Amino acid sequence: MVLLPMANDALKSQYHVFISYSRRNKAFVKQLFEYLRQCDRTVWVDWEDIPPLSQWRDEIRQGILAADNFLFILSPESANSMECHKEVEWALAYQKRLVPIIIQPIIDTDVHPALREINWIYFDNPDQFEQSGQTLLQALDTDLDYVRAHTRLLTKTDEWSQHQRDDSLLLRGQVLETAERWLIETHKKPSFTQAQREYVATSRRAETRRQRQRQRLQVLALGGITMALVVVTGVGLVAESRRRQAVVQGIEALSAASTANFSLGNPLTALMAGLQAGRQLQSAPWADPELTPRVLSTLAESVYWTHERNHLIGHSNWVFGADFSPDGNQLVSASLDGSLKLWHTNGELLKTLEGHDGKVVDVSISPDGQVIASAGEDGTVRLWHPDGELLNTLEGHQAWVTSVHFSPDGQRLASASLDGSVYLWQRDGTLLQQLTGHTGPVLSVHFSPDGRWLASASGDGTVRLWGRDGAALQVLPGDSSSLFEVRFSPDGQSLAAASEQGKILHWQVDGTSLPTIGDSNHKLLALAYSPDGRVIGAGSDDGQVHLWRLNGQRLASLPGHQGSVRHVAFSPDGQFIATTGEDNTVRLWQWPSPWVTPRFDSDVVTSVAVNPTTGQLVSGSDDGTLKLWSPAGTVTATLQRSLVVINGMAVSPGGQYLAVAGEAEESGQGLVELWTAAGQFGRPLGSHGQWANGVAFSPDGHQIASVGGDGLVRLWSVAGQSLQELDHGGNLFGVGFSPDGQRLASAGEQSLKIWNLAAGSVERSLTTEANLYSLSFHPQGHTLAIASADHRVGLWSLESAAPRWLAGHTAEVNFVQFSPDGTRLASASQDQTVRLWSQHGDPIVALAGHDEGVKAVRFDAGGTTLISAGEDNRILVWDLSILQVETLVQLGCAWIQDYLQTNPTLTEAEQQLCDGVTKDAKAD
Repeated sequence: MVLLPMANDALKSQYHVFISYSRRNKAFVKQLFEYLRQCDRTVWVDWEDIPPLSQWRDEIRQGILAADNFLFILSPESANSMECHKEVEWALAYQKRLVPIIIQPIIDTDVHPALREINWIYFDNPDQFEQSGQTLLQALDTDLDYVRAHTRLLTKTDEWSQHQRDDSLLLRGQVLETAERWLIETHKKPSFTQAQREYVATSRRAETRRQRQRQRLQVLALGGITMALVVVTGVGLVAESRRRQAVVQGIEALSAASTANFSLGNPLTALMAGLQAGRQLQSAPWADPELTPRVLSTLAESVYWTHERNHLIGHSNWVFGADFSPDGNQLVSASLDGSLKLWHTNGELLKTLEGHDGKVVDVSISPDGQVIASAGEDGTVRLWHPDGELLNTLEGHQAWVTSVHFSPDGQRLASASLDGSVYLWQRDGTLLQQLTGHTGPVLSVHFSPDGRWLASASGDGTVRLWGRDGAALQVLPGDSSSLFEVRFSPDGQSLAAASEQGKILHWQVDGTSLPTIGDSNHKLLALAYSPDGRVIGAGSDDGQVHLWRLNGQRLASLPGHQGSVRHVAFSPDGQFIATTGEDNTVRLWQWPSPWVTPRFDSDVVTSVAVNPTTGQLVSGSDDGTLKLWSPAGTVTATLQRSLVVINGMAVSPGGQYLAVAGEAEESGQGLVELWTAAGQFGRPLGSHGQWANGVAFSPDGHQIASVGGDGLVRLWSVAGQSLQELDHGGNLFGVGFSPDGQRLASAGEQSLKIWNLAAGSVERSLTTEANLYSLSFHPQGHTLAIASADHRVGLWSLESAAPRWLAGHTAEVNFVQFSPDGTRLASASQDQTVRLWSQHGDPIVALAGHDEGVKAVRFDAGGTTLISAGEDNRILVWDLSILQVETLVQLGCAWIQDYLQTNPTLTEAEQQLCDGVTKDAKAD
């Protein structure tokens, strides 16, 4: 076997290729190994059988880490080998270049999906071995310099991680700048991993700190050696100018690092960098005003969207199990390092429990909080007092105990094992019954809330239900893949299991199958119901925590773990989520955010409005429905009559009516409809050719204007009477009344017109090279805002000849609206952002959060809340009152205060990041 240093050694060598294969293909692999060696290629290949779950696995992992290419020998045996499958997963985690070669005929569906997508190199003809070998060498040597650089950065990243993120191992100087250019400019394969990107970002933060320290020393030195007043003045000015330039550069670097880390799934790191940028900006009142909106946007993204509150560092190996105490104040975790750790939920380590003879994989706390049960590699269940005293050792299983769970009354507990059995125990350790029937390892066991049933999930792809007395009740078929965890719903009416195929299987307790939940391409290794039973959280081998409603609607994906997520647990009050993972951490999350609330539709949300009288939110979508929403975010009514697509919507100023523009399937025309705000259909108003796109109420609420594909602006009374037609021409998208009701503006294909309604004539017109989609009058009527397809927002003072165009968006602008007091303007864009501007066009902030284009945006009546609607089927309700740097710093510091106080990997400077920040009431 070609050896590689163990995990705790610095990696000093690289390999051209790592070979993954089945032992049954050993003869071919030896021939290939010799061929590659003769061609001066270094090879990592293991000639010995790897015992499952042994130290050798880490050698295999490190071999993959240190190799430039991952070569997979495709054969029927390797395609069905779990060890080979695990090696592919490691290679994918490290973003290694995959090179599959096929030596025997194989069924495509047996092959790992990642390998199916790549062109195979055929070695199935022994007479053409040399020809195939040359093709292989060409593949291995493609972009060789880049691939080697990728591997070097990966090994440095891993060394840094293995040494507890030691700052002395970070990149510096030219090496750091080169790595940053790779990350930003390179789009080759293999891609860089999140861990690599975090390593580079952390290196940049450390480098920035060092530069600031040097600059401060330089300034002090210059001040100390000056003698003459003129010299002092001159040197002082130069030093101050350089200092200020360095501060601005540092702020910009921190802001960029925050944005990069957030996009790479490192939310706490992003928030830390954003807070550093914000605090430095607070200390630089002389900075260019254009710097403020950039920092504000970065910091706002982190504060709005960081769900992780803390991650608990202390275990030295993968963390598998975790459980909250009944009062929610403590948390216990189980790790492959052989220990249990008891934590306060603020992150403080309270106690380490050791006693298992090997790895620990699961833990459960009794309902009264007085006993901790743990399960592990040594085949035992151990019972502990929370103070660390070992109370009892339960023996009987013949292999690893994979899962343990207390009954709701705390008098019994169940354990599951790789030996295929489930044991029922009394709390005093008496074995009550051994349950058999599974044909594979049992991976999870769970009591129903009322204690009447027990469910077990197995690698045989089934869930079995048992009675309290151990009687076999029912077998629930799975999806022919391993089921890693099973849980009953809090009301006991259903149960769910996490599947290797990336779905959550769902049944009623009587065995009736319910629709599966989830659509992940990754294994789901863990799941948990929220205490109210409305949400299921699942841990995935993509390092994310996925949250779904029971109807299958995805609510969120929470990134942060740097390896597979092995366990998910909700706190008893549902406020927090604890997860464990293969990055040796326990992480604590809070979802949803206190300052931005998502609402989920079943289709693209095209329009949104707020009733100015009741505050009720109304939305329209691509499925032709209007939805009325409660303040809590649930749909109270779904309205639909003739429309199959809704393009525009407005609420009357008095809040009595809803006007809707859209497309009708039966007539093939664009129709305008009127509804009452309570959800009663009023009447159809008329048509606009093929499309009806926009509607608006007059300020007095007596008239409705509509536009569409026929080029006409039509005015109607709320009673349905046609009042006026204005011929704009072309396809029209947006329409709006001036605040005094005397004028009306219409926007469409490359043109905008302002009409005098009394005369029925055009007062002003604008011709552009791009389509204009939306418009909004300032509340005082002196300015018109315009949304343009050329990525710009227009501000047209009605005293000016032409608009002033604002740059910032990077895709079509779909919608604009002034705030009720006229001090701010919001714009929604296909670039997935909402931007806020001052009424004069100065940028305030860019709000990121939608995953696809943003179609519409509206202020509430008070102007403190903003509602955005997007193609990602979501409505986001933003609290705008927090959008000041000082407030965001206060909220961000309150969010991570436990993290700063308890995380042992932070530097002293990082721990002091929020020193002196006044705690704001909103942060509580």
